[in-house]
Amino acid sequence: MYLKAKKKIKTNKKDIIRFLLLLFLAFALMPDFISIGEYSLKPMYSVLGILVLILVKRRDVVFPPKIISIFLSFALIISMVMSFFLGIDRLFFNYCFGYVVIVITMTFGNKYCENDWLKILQKVWILLFLAVIINNLRQFFRFQEYFYYKWDHPYINTVVTGGVNLEATWISILTLSFYNRKGRWKAYLLSALISLLYASRVGIIANIIVAFSFMYGERQNETKKELKVRRVYFSLLIIVGIIISAFISIKFDITVAVISRFKNIGHDFGSLGRFAMWKYIPKLIMTYPLGVGLGNSIPALSTVSPLKYGENNLHNIFFQMFCEIGVFGGIFFLILWITFFFEERSALFKSPISNMLAIYAILSLFQFRGGETIFFGILGMYFASKRNKTCYAHRGEIHCE
Repeated sequence: MYLKAKKKIKTNKKDIIRFLLLLFLAFALMPDFISIGEYSLKPMYSVLGILVLILVKRRDVVFPPKIISIFLSFALIISMVMSFFLGIDRLFFNYCFGYVVIVITMTFGNKYCENDWLKILQKVWILLFLAVIINNLRQFFRFQEYFYYKWDHPYINTVVTGGVNLEATWISILTLSFYNRKGRWKAYLLSALISLLYASRVGIIANIIVAFSFMYGERQNETKKELKVRRVYFSLLIIVGIIISAFISIKFDITVAVISRFKNIGHDFGSLGRFAMWKYIPKLIMTYPLGVGLGNSIPALSTVSPLKYGENNLHNIFFQMFCEIGVFGGIFFLILWITFFFEERSALFKSPISNMLAIYAILSLFQFRGGETIFFGILGMYFASKRNKTCYAHRGEIHCE
C-alpha cells in the first residue's frame, strides 16, 4: 500500500508539472492580462515563479549544450559593454529569461521524448485557438470594417503579442504538434483559415510548409508503400490546385486581399519599410563591427541613416544579429543554424519539433524580433528530446527509456 501511495504521489507531481508547463507555454504567447495602476502582470511570470521554486529544490538541473551557453554569454557581454553608449534594451532581459526557460524545460522534461512534448503543445494550440476565436468574436465590428474598406489586415487587438502576423504564424507553427494525430488536417484547416482571414503572408507561408511536412513526412507505423502513395497523391493535388487557382484568377479577375497581399510584395508599406532599413545595414555593420547590443539595432540604425523608423526590429534576425552582436556574433549565430540544418537534415520531415525550429529559422528572414519565450521553450524541448530519443510503445502510449 505504501509503495502504491508513493507511486501515486509521484504521478500526481508529474501531472502538476506537466500542467504548469502547459500553462507557461500558453501564457508565453499572450500579453499582459492584469493591470494595477501603471503596472501590468503577465500570468506567465506567476507560473514561472512556481516552476523556479520547484526547480530550486531539485539537484538534477539540466543545462543546454555548452555551445548555446557560450553564444548567449557572448551576446550578453557585447550588450553590456554597448549599454554604456546606446543603453540597454528589453531584448537583453528577454535573452536572459530565455536561458532560464531552456533550463526549466530541459530539467522538468528530462525524461520526456518528443511525443510527450507534442501532447503538451497540442493542448497549448487548442487553448490558443479558442482564445483567438473568442477575441475575434468580441471585435467582430473590426472585421466588418476590414472587409468594407479592404485594408491589408484587420486592425484588432490580438491574443498573441505582436499583431495579426505573429498570431497567424504561431498558430501555424504549433499545428505541427498534431503531426502524428488523425485530426491533424482539421487543426491545419483551422490554422489556414486564420492566416487567410488575417491576409497574413507569413502565416500562409508557414501553413504551406506545414502542409508539406504533413504530406511528405514519415510517420510512426507507416510502411514505405503508404508513404509513397501519400506523396504521389499530394503532388497531384498540388498540381491540380495550381491549375484550378490560375484558371479562376484569370477567368474572374480575382483580387481578394490574400492574392493582393502577395502581388504587392516589394510595393506595399511593409516591404518598402523593410527595404528602407536593410539598405543601411552594411553601413551600420561597418560603423559598429563589434555590435550595438541586443535590441539596439533600430536606435543605432538612426545614427547612420537619414530616415526615422517606427519599427522596433529589423524584421530579419540574421541581419539583426550581425548588427547587434557584431560580425563575429553574426557568424556564430549563422553557424549554429547551419549546424542545426546539417544535423537534422534527415529528421526535418520526421520530427515535428525540429520542423518548428526550421520554420522559425526560415520565417526569421522577414519576421520575428528574437528572444521569444515560446521559441526558447521549443528549443528546450528539442534538446530534451535529443536526450531521450529511445522511445517504446506500451498499451498504445509512447514512453521513453
